[in-house]
Amino acid sequence: GNDITIPETITIKIGEGEDANDLECKVTTIAANAFQGCTNLNKLWLPATLESIGEKAFDGCKGISYICSTGGTPLAINKNVFSTYTATLYVPASALSRYEQNDVWKTFPVRREGYFEGATTQNGSAFDCLTIGEENTVAILTKAENETIIEIPATVQLEGANTAYQVRTIWQNAFRNSKKLEKIVFPETLRMIEEKAFEQCTKLTVITSKVEKENLFTFDKNVFPEAIYSTAIVYVPYDKEGLTLAEYQSKDGWNNFSENHWALGEKKTGTVGDMTYDYLVGVGTATLTKTTLNAEKVRIDGT
Repeated sequence: GNDITIPETITIKIGEGEDANDLECKVTTIAANAFQGCTNLNKLWLPATLESIGEKAFDGCKGISYICSTGGTPLAINKNVFSTYTATLYVPASALSRYEQNDVWKTFPVRREGYFEGATTQNGSAFDCLTIGEENTVAILTKAENETIIEIPATVQLEGANTAYQVRTIWQNAFRNSKKLEKIVFPETLRMIEEKAFEQCTKLTVITSKVEKENLFTFDKNVFPEAIYSTAIVYVPYDKEGLTLAEYQSKDGWNNFSENHWALGEKKTGTVGDMTYDYLVGVGTATLTKTTLNAEKVRIDGT
């Protein structure tokens, strides 16, 4: 699809040759029917200078998946400006409540704070990348792949760009299609898990969190299926005093996991020679889990 950024200002040449002058104009209006029938329009950025959008300006633009409105105050628009209201709407961080009180803008089902920079996919999982403030570049995991083991990256990048966006949020229902999921690893950058993010993940048995105790967050109990709290094992960062474990076990959301289902360190699997081990990063212990040795060659006396 096409991405369109409507500029705040444009420069128009007046006259010809040596007598030509540049006239700078502020973009304040999108006329009625201006984008009518642009079915390939996918992402749309609206400038803060806008004062009005005419009726049916985006009529027929059913492919819009993202709208980033940079104005601090939502424009008073007719509901027929957009023919569908299925896009994700991004607005300035300080303006979300105002947009949610507007009868038209609140119709968009997903409304988020921040300046939308773009969307990307990494290892099958989808992320929205945005800027909050001047330099806070963050990412939201919006839809996960359907695999048995998923390690969420700490950062992602947009295609062709060098900026690293820290993965801070797992959006609601992000793992709704991940019914095969058995093991999940949370990055140290994570700061929020939205409601029902793992609601369909009934096979989940191992949860590894790299989040340090200073940055630990709370979450609602409906993030995971009820049964998971009594069956899954939670691995948390290791420290000699056990302060990290204590913080996890007392934090809302995390404290729903059974008391005897906690472990220290990040669980990894590695192979040495013919032996496969599960080991704990930071702890220095390993468990031999499998061997590829030919059983006929192994004798009780060791020969």
